[in-house]
Amino acid sequence: MKKIFFLILILTSSVNISLSQNYNWITPNKNYLKLAVIEDAMYRITRTDFTNAGITTTSIDPRTVKVYNKGAEIPVYFQGESDGVFDAADYIDFFGTRTYGGIQKTYDVNNNVVYTKDEYYNYYSDTNVYWIGWDGANGLRLSDYNFSNPVPYGFNFSYEKLQFEKDKVYTQGERSGGNDFRNFNNELFQGEGWYWLNMYSNVTAQDTFSAPLLSPVAQNCTMKVFAYPADINTTQNNEHNLVVKVNGTIIANMYRNDFNRFDTTITFSSSLLSGTSVNTVSSQYFAVNYDGHLFFDFMQVQYPKIFKFRNNQLSSTLSTDTTSKQFKVTGYIPGNPLSLYDVKNNLRITNFTNSSDTLIFTGKSNGRYEIINKTLTKKPFRISVRQVPNLASNTNGADYLLVYNTLFEAQATQLKNHRESNDDFRVIKAEMKDIYDIFYYGLEDPVAVRNFTKYVYDNYQLPKLKYLCLLGRGSLDPKKNAANTVYYKNFVPVIGNPTTDNYFGNFAIGAFAFVQQVAVGRLPAYTASEAQIMVDNIIAYENNTPASWWKNFTFIVGGGTYEEQNSFQVLINPFISNYINPPPVSGNAHKIYRTDYTTQVTYNYKDSIRRDIDNGAMIVNFLGHAGNENWEDGMQDPATLSNYGKLPLVLSMTCYTGKTADPVKRIFGEQFMSLANRGAMGFIGTSGWGWQYSGVTFQNWMLYGVAHDTLRRIGDIIKFGMSSILYDSNSSSVRHTINCYGLSGDPALELAMPKIPEFSITSSEYKLSNDFPVVNENVTMTLYPKNFGLYADSVKIRFNLKKDNVTTSSRDTVLKAFKYSDSVSFSFKLDSLQNYSVQAILDNSNWYPYENKNNNSINVNIPLKNISFITVKPVDNSVLKTDSVEFVGVNPYVKQSLVNSKVIVELDTTKSFNSPLKKTLVKTNFTGVVTKFKTSIPLLNPAVLYYWRTNAIINNDSSGWTKVQSFHIMFGYSAAGSQQIRIY
Repeated sequence: MKKIFFLILILTSSVNISLSQNYNWITPNKNYLKLAVIEDAMYRITRTDFTNAGITTTSIDPRTVKVYNKGAEIPVYFQGESDGVFDAADYIDFFGTRTYGGIQKTYDVNNNVVYTKDEYYNYYSDTNVYWIGWDGANGLRLSDYNFSNPVPYGFNFSYEKLQFEKDKVYTQGERSGGNDFRNFNNELFQGEGWYWLNMYSNVTAQDTFSAPLLSPVAQNCTMKVFAYPADINTTQNNEHNLVVKVNGTIIANMYRNDFNRFDTTITFSSSLLSGTSVNTVSSQYFAVNYDGHLFFDFMQVQYPKIFKFRNNQLSSTLSTDTTSKQFKVTGYIPGNPLSLYDVKNNLRITNFTNSSDTLIFTGKSNGRYEIINKTLTKKPFRISVRQVPNLASNTNGADYLLVYNTLFEAQATQLKNHRESNDDFRVIKAEMKDIYDIFYYGLEDPVAVRNFTKYVYDNYQLPKLKYLCLLGRGSLDPKKNAANTVYYKNFVPVIGNPTTDNYFGNFAIGAFAFVQQVAVGRLPAYTASEAQIMVDNIIAYENNTPASWWKNFTFIVGGGTYEEQNSFQVLINPFISNYINPPPVSGNAHKIYRTDYTTQVTYNYKDSIRRDIDNGAMIVNFLGHAGNENWEDGMQDPATLSNYGKLPLVLSMTCYTGKTADPVKRIFGEQFMSLANRGAMGFIGTSGWGWQYSGVTFQNWMLYGVAHDTLRRIGDIIKFGMSSILYDSNSSSVRHTINCYGLSGDPALELAMPKIPEFSITSSEYKLSNDFPVVNENVTMTLYPKNFGLYADSVKIRFNLKKDNVTTSSRDTVLKAFKYSDSVSFSFKLDSLQNYSVQAILDNSNWYPYENKNNNSINVNIPLKNISFITVKPVDNSVLKTDSVEFVGVNPYVKQSLVNSKVIVELDTTKSFNSPLKKTLVKTNFTGVVTKFKTSIPLLNPAVLYYWRTNAIINNDSSGWTKVQSFHIMFGYSAAGSQQIRIY
């Protein structure tokens, strides 16, 4: 049973330290002791603690030792420092506290503060961190206090506070029905937070405690209770009833109406408590005239505890009176050591006496006293040596900031190297522990990441930071409060519920709309293998060569009714007609529109989506519903995709699919991103609700940026979309869209889509009027060039006819309005028995100087029927069902007795015929009309395409290779140990 005891005033620091914004509080590359504490207490650090951590103390002057908390030095007591030598008996005493949740503001839908709440538990970690440094000036010390005043303090007790709270259930706050979306707020919404119980009627929250030092004289006690209605009954007034008891006696019977919270302090007499037996406190809920529920948070009890040692120590916090008075504490053992500190006023009390077992001293009436009547042995639960890198230097410069968890060190280094070599970026790679330590003093809180990013943006050398990549998943339950939490590791933290990574790239402190000032993306890896997949996908994508799928854009429309499907189509169609079909994109828009509201043809819709993505698309857009956090009936599992090497940017304009911190399961967008060489290279989705108007407007501006502003880095695309709707951010739905739509992916990754025309012609993209012409025949070659880039108003194409590799004639032609695919013809005559070829060159005059010329030309051999080995079978693109293949060709028309001749067949698994599996089949002195070759097929695999071609050598003259043809098989076998595995 979780039970927390603490004193009347919860302090986050004994010296009331506010968080400094000076990140040079710690010296880079210098040793410090880092101390982690989890409870409020006096702690003692000895020379042995230094030695055990690996610090040599011989050169340490103890007078220079300093202790820091939250960026500021705190005063301590250092026993034995006066001689300037750190002796074995010397020690440091300091008061440390756990990290509390503290005062939290709670907002309504318009971000007005509704109420504040003093949270006991911190959302991220209850651990506080203290630092010990040395050298330089002398450190701060507690003041010795030896004042004496015979006037006694007016009470023989102080109030002790007990917290009864168990964080088990999370709610996003009040919601009055399925159409109430107010709680989709990234700020803490009214009623939001962790609770002990989700109560239904007649359920009780109960706990017990002992009070052995209870004052024997009855005094007032208090109990504070906090609870929030989970639902309401608009037909019943005061439908929520909470009965609070102490040891079975009702001390409050409270009612609340609608969503009015229970946030009440109740006064009762300490006579209801027992100092000798266990006490029970309870709160019981009753729903009035309906099946209601209540989120119950905590009970907080204050009772009078007399000044008496228990287990040889006393902790006591007093009132606000600053006068000095005499205090008496019973249970004192004079023969034991005594440490007597007022940690609020930074005093070490040195003047004390005793009368028998009563300790007598003078102290401040507002003090917080920590008195230990034994050898102080309490240690931080973790002591380690720590050095931090120089991340706060303003001489640094960064275009690209890579924030990662140490688990992903290898992958972060690989991505850093890629960005430096591929983009010539100035890259800063920062590990989360370093960021916590420098920019939030060792405390685990996502504000550390924002502090760091803002510091880099404001202080690093120009040009300013452009991209922030977060490598690592976060969690909405980093303390594993809920029983069903699986994914609790907060590798790179998240903020808000629903979460918003855009917070980290926005530096307008105090604003509620987090429009990115630097482009932000997250690679939501939970394991090193996932991180490796994501980084490998990035690098492979950016090394892609031009391909036809670059011109494809897939638009998927869902909806559960005909009206919804029609309305979604009306919203999507203008994107196609305005941005995809016309110049400059001139793309191929593939529409997959759901028209199956009766669910009769769902299979075709689902299969079409999978098949189209498998075939390759530059951008995949989805507009529809996602109640199950996927694309409704269209796609539930991205792992069914086989789009190897053809990874799209996904715009998922629907609810929930962009979550990257769900503690129970992995969400749709994450699944897209964690597939090796398939899935998506980037996924834009929301962690919350997908508002139709603002979401479609946001999508419009993203596509506009791609089409007309030639935005290619995917972080810039989403950043542009957000900034374009900022004008309307007073609307909660627009603000939600700006904050909650985020990028799973590297924000600096560039769409493969070129910013200029990108021409291409391959060895298979032509057709001859006769594949095997004869001498004096007129032949026409038709060329089918491609443009994988933007629209070209015209491009010049040159044809060169060559005889024995010498150009005999040339012709230029201009292809106009070149969008994607077109055709152009060249006619010529073969006037003699020679080796002919045609060379075709795109953009021969270099009208587009920045266009890649590596794939702009082909050379086509023209095999004369008279001298060629003419292919007959297998037919091009055929399917074989055997493990061998027979090639048949018509022999050259020559007299064998007069020439030396041979025919050749090449078979390979690559179109360039350069793999280790290539087979070359040769026959000399052939006879008859045809020649046949039969051979086994290498690497039997239905996923492999097999290529083949023929040639003839006559008197050492080659007829040239014929056009490449292909086939594939329907089955195959792959050895796995001693087994044979059938592949279907």
